[in-house]
Amino acid sequence: MHRTWMRSAWTPQYLMYQASLRKGKDH
Repeated sequence: MHRTWMRSAWTPQYLMYQASLRKGKDH
């Protein structure tokens, strides 16, 4: 994994995506 990738991943869309995955797993 590259640092640039992580930096690019840290975005509002990424957070929303993570939240969606968490919700799906919870359900």
